[in-house]
Amino acid sequence: MKATGLGPWVTAAALALLPIVGCGDDSKPSPTPPVEAGSAGEPAAEGGTSAASGGEHSATDEPAADGGMPERGSTPGGAGAPPAAEDPCQGVSTLGACVSPSQARTCVAPTGNAAPMLVTTDCRAFEHCAANGKQARCVLNQNACLPKQSECANGKQLRTCDDQGSWHTQVCPGSCQSSAIGGFCVSGSATTTFNGTLLYEQAQVLDTYVDWAKSRIDQPAEGVLVLSGDGNEWLDATLVDENGNYSLEVPTSDTGIEQLAFFLIHPDPTGAIAQFGVFDADVPNGVVSTDTPLDGQTWSWAVPLAEVSNGETLRISEEQGSGAIHIYRRLLQIQRFDTDFYGAEPGTIAAWFHLNTEWDCGACFAPWPVEVVSNPFDSQLFISATARDRSYWSDAVTIHEAGHYTMWSYGVSPNEGGQHCLGRPTAPGQAWSEGWATGFSSILRESSVYWDKQGGSMFWFDIGSRFYQDTTWQRPLPQRGLLQDIDENEVAAILWSLAQPDNAGSDATLLGLRQPSVAGATFKRGYTRHVWDMNNCRRSSYFDTGESAPMFADYLDGLVCGNVPTAAVDDATNPEQSYPYPSREPLCP
Repeated sequence: MKATGLGPWVTAAALALLPIVGCGDDSKPSPTPPVEAGSAGEPAAEGGTSAASGGEHSATDEPAADGGMPERGSTPGGAGAPPAAEDPCQGVSTLGACVSPSQARTCVAPTGNAAPMLVTTDCRAFEHCAANGKQARCVLNQNACLPKQSECANGKQLRTCDDQGSWHTQVCPGSCQSSAIGGFCVSGSATTTFNGTLLYEQAQVLDTYVDWAKSRIDQPAEGVLVLSGDGNEWLDATLVDENGNYSLEVPTSDTGIEQLAFFLIHPDPTGAIAQFGVFDADVPNGVVSTDTPLDGQTWSWAVPLAEVSNGETLRISEEQGSGAIHIYRRLLQIQRFDTDFYGAEPGTIAAWFHLNTEWDCGACFAPWPVEVVSNPFDSQLFISATARDRSYWSDAVTIHEAGHYTMWSYGVSPNEGGQHCLGRPTAPGQAWSEGWATGFSSILRESSVYWDKQGGSMFWFDIGSRFYQDTTWQRPLPQRGLLQDIDENEVAAILWSLAQPDNAGSDATLLGLRQPSVAGATFKRGYTRHVWDMNNCRRSSYFDTGESAPMFADYLDGLVCGNVPTAAVDDATNPEQSYPYPSREPLCP
C-alpha cells in the first residue's frame, strides 16, 4: 500500500502491519494469544514465561525491623553498613552532559527493579546535543524537521520532511488533506462517508481482589487512530471518540484491497509528532531485559472494507491484544489530565507491550529517549503481558507508572531506581518517587487500594487504612529524623490523607509536585542520590553519588511554603508519633 505524505509513525508501521491482523473475528488472522505458564511458575513448553525476581512491588515475607537498610549514620564500608557499591554510571549525573556537539550521555534510573545505567545517544546529522537543565539529549537543529513529517501548506501543496531533516514542497495531483496524522495528498478518488464503532474486551478485578473476573466487558477504544485506504493511497484518517464511534471517508471502489486500519498511536494536535503510542517489541518470549536495544511495530489491526458494513461494531478480543488498547486508553487519560491540570503537555512516551513477554523490571518507566518506526519519543514504559498474570488489566499499576512519568515531566525525580519490596523501608529518594507514583494512582482512580498479579498470585494493599495482607505496616519513628529509610507506601498513605477533601485536597496535593522546593535545581533538606544492590530484599551494597536529590520532606516544604495549612500537614504526617516533619519550620526557597 502506498501512503503519500503520512506522518513517520504511520508510514513505517502501516505498510508492514496492515495485512496481518483481523479485527473482532476469530476466523481472521490475529496475534499469537498468550500461552499459559507451566506448573510451579516454570515456563510452559511453548513460550510461557517464568516469574521475574519481583515486580514494581515485590511481595515479601515479614520484614526485619531495620527493613534491610544500613544503620542510620553509617557510611559506605563503615561499621554496620553493607560494602560500598560501584557507581554503574561512572560518575555521570542524571542530568548528563554533552560529550560532544553530536553525542549525549546521561545516567538513567528506571523505576521498578531495573538498575541505573549509563546511556549514550549519538545525534543524527540534523540534530545536536543540548543540556537544557533537565537532561542532556539530542534536539533538532534550527529549521530542521522530523523525517517523514508532513503537513498541508495549503489546499493543494504538501510539505514533507526527507531523511536528512529538510522540508520539501510538492503539488498534490488532487488536494492536500489535513488529518489527525498530518497532511497527505488525495488524488480525487470517489469516496463515501463510513461510520463505525470500535470496542475492546477488558477483564476487571474481582471485588475481593483475589483474581481477574472470568467475564469480560466491552469498552470504547477511545483515541485509536483510524485510517482508510484504497490499496494505493490513504484517503482519510480520524480518531475514535469517547463512545467508540468514528466517521471518515472511504473509497467507493470495490477491488477487494480497500481497508480500514486501526493504530495505537496518538498524534499531537498538529499531527507533526506522536504524543504516545503502544508498540509490539521485536523480542522473544520469556523474560527480557529493559536495557536490550528495542525495535518493533505499532500495535495495529486491519479489516477489508468489503467485510464490514456501514455502522457495524468491531470488537478486539484479549486474544487479539485488547490489553494493548487498555494501556493506550490509560495513557490517553493521563495525557489529558496532565495537560489540563499542569498547564503543559507532558513529554512523549513509547509503551512496550509484547504478548508472552515479561520485562525484567516487572512494570517500569524509563526516562530515556527511543526512536520507534522513525519517530522519536522522550521516554519509555514497559508493561509485561503473560497469560499467568495478565497484569496489563491493573489500572493501579499502569497509573502508578504514569505517576513516575508525570513526576519526570513536571517535577524532578530523585532517580533512585532498583528493586523495592513490599513492606520494606527504602532509601528516602526511592520512597518519595515510588510513594508519589502510588499516591498519584490512588488519587486519580479515587481508590486507596492497589492491586496487581505477579508470579501467578494476586496481591493487594490499602494505603487508606495502612493495611498489608501478609506483612506488617511499618511506620516511621520520630527519633530517626527526616532522612530515615521509610516504606514507600507510608509516603503514599500520607499523600492520600492530604488529598482528602477535609484536608489539603487533591488539587493542592498534586500541585505540590511543581513547588520550587521539590522541583528546583537544589534541595534544602540536603539529601543526595544513592545507588545500591539488593539480595533477597536486603541491601547488599551502598554508594552515595553526592548528587543533590529531592525527598519527601522537600515536597512537604513546598506544600507549607505554598500556604497549605500546617494543621493539614500535621494531620497527615502525625509528627509526634510517626514522620517528624516540622511543619512550623519549613525550608522555603
